[in-house]
Amino acid sequence: MKKFTNIKKQILNFSFFIIILGLNYNDINAQTTIEVGELYSFVQQPSSTVNYQLTIVSPGEITIHIDNWKSTYNWDIDYDRVYVYNSNGVPLKGNSFASESDPFLFHMIEASEGLIFNVGKADTYTISVHSGEKWGWETATMQEYEMKVTAIYCDDVYEPNDNLASASTISVGSAINAFQWRQINTEEIQGDEDWYKVSINSPGILRIELVDWTALYNWSSDYDRLFVYNSAGESIGFAGGNDFYSWMMGGGTDTDPVVIEMNLSHEGDYYLRFHAGSTTNTTPYHFSTSFTPANDIYEPNDNFATAKLISEADVWYQAYEWRSVDNSMNVADDEDYYFFNAASAGEYSLTLDGWIQILNWGTNYDRLFIYDEFENPVGASPYAALIGSTPININIPTAGKYFLRLHCGNGYSTEGYKFKLSGSLTLGIEGSYENNHLLKLYPNPVSDIITLDVEQGNSMESEVTIYNINGQLIRSKTLNQNQTQINVADLAKGIYTLVLVSGERLGVKKFIIMK
Repeated sequence: MKKFTNIKKQILNFSFFIIILGLNYNDINAQTTIEVGELYSFVQQPSSTVNYQLTIVSPGEITIHIDNWKSTYNWDIDYDRVYVYNSNGVPLKGNSFASESDPFLFHMIEASEGLIFNVGKADTYTISVHSGEKWGWETATMQEYEMKVTAIYCDDVYEPNDNLASASTISVGSAINAFQWRQINTEEIQGDEDWYKVSINSPGILRIELVDWTALYNWSSDYDRLFVYNSAGESIGFAGGNDFYSWMMGGGTDTDPVVIEMNLSHEGDYYLRFHAGSTTNTTPYHFSTSFTPANDIYEPNDNFATAKLISEADVWYQAYEWRSVDNSMNVADDEDYYFFNAASAGEYSLTLDGWIQILNWGTNYDRLFIYDEFENPVGASPYAALIGSTPININIPTAGKYFLRLHCGNGYSTEGYKFKLSGSLTLGIEGSYENNHLLKLYPNPVSDIITLDVEQGNSMESEVTIYNINGQLIRSKTLNQNQTQINVADLAKGIYTLVLVSGERLGVKKFIIMK
């Protein structure tokens, strides 16, 4: 639909002459309001300026369409130009021929030409259309033209998220649609920074699948990059000596996305900072995240002080070659310390399943070390190297406490490894440490209340003790009935061992507390 103006009224109220000095914003009295998507017809005198007020409801790419315009192609006289100002009176720039005194955005307008400019924020803008002198107009004495403004909006629901403090919280598995479009009240919409905060509940691999990202393949320019920060705001995951993790990330499609994976050593909050560089796009980019956990319930166990107890013989334990020390992406070179109490001297054996062998003597290969309770090496040091699935025989010289140190080398995996220790073990209490049918325990894992079923026919009073993974006594309780419940809601998550002693019989069960 066309919207017509009264020619005489427009000429009287909105026209004034402008010579090469340019348009002063303070002289603007924008009284003609126009709307996006509407078609208007206007009449304008030569060497005059008419101001239009336009409200833009979202950042985006704006196009002014002017039809039947008569252009003045002569630098020596008053030529035609278009100015655009934000609500603060700041002109939008971008024309290389403009100057501070004459900050036009477009000049020598072609008929039917689309005049395209970008806005970084929703705002009310003034469009000042200046007609130059009559030159090459033939018999025409006035500008009689049609004008229409169209917009491609870049409405990013995650904005503002230009720094760590304003990072948008996202969930693992959610789909994100956003724009490489800096939200700023000028035309300088390049250099967008999009920050996202994601929380993970264990160490593991965070995977990003990125689609429709516009990359800039130019090292000498402000190219696109991805930065990763830990919960302390420290940049982690350096790439090639630079403080970013990934770069030039374009080319991803729905069927073939750009995949970015990062190894994270700790549970907690992480920040993803997408830097758009000099690129922009009115088409949104998309990404989704997924997570593969490496949830080692024995961590931290990277030294003697944090070594974890092997409480039962010939039972498979699940762990991970995944370093969890410094809240970074450095997950290789893991050290897993365990200890056990040998009931007697003799031959014991350690069996591994799923362990990653590093078959290279010239690199940081995997090794096994054995220590006594005074942290002195037992046997050769290392005791074994290039560890595989073949059982490793361990000669224990005397009863007592011993440490196993599994050094993972350059290997790491979210698949995990299993291990079991064969031999005669004890907790340091009297009685056999053989597991038996005296006791049943459920649910397992547990978060609050654990139920014990003691073998029917057992009328004797029983003592229950609970040990943590370090072998420390946590709780004791006397049972005088065949079933009882124990509240463990106040205990930290982890692995515990419950020991029930009834007369000369001993029952042992391992259970896991999860929150």
